[in-house]
Amino acid sequence: MVIKQKIDSVTNNMFFRIRRIGFIKTTFNSVSSIFQTRGLKFAYITLMILFTTGIVNALVEGSRYAGSGQPIIPNFQAQTLAETVIFSSAILCGTLGFVFISRATKQVTKGRMTASYIISGLSLALIGLIIGFFLIILKGG
Repeated sequence: MVIKQKIDSVTNNMFFRIRRIGFIKTTFNSVSSIFQTRGLKFAYITLMILFTTGIVNALVEGSRYAGSGQPIIPNFQAQTLAETVIFSSAILCGTLGFVFISRATKQVTKGRMTASYIISGLSLALIGLIIGFFLIILKGG
């Protein structure tokens, strides 16, 4: 909680300093605070997913193997951009599955909606697990 408060205070301070600039002040006031918050959250989630899936490793180490034409490198030291996209899709499937499962716990008007949220959430989480384990098996694990 302390880290979130610190990040909020830093971002609020940055936004306050940017708002004081004349040209940006008029432009910035026209944009709603909801859009600013959602944009910041979207950027944070996107960066977390990219760093979790190994985009830095793919950019640094994968360029050596790009000429071989293999989309998946059979070792754990390096990975290609294709592997990063596959890992990202697996993480997004699993995350979306758990979002659906949490939506099922909210108050829903029909019981069928709860069941459909749970079934679709579990199936998406299972698809994410299958994709992830399949890629690990292909890499030689």
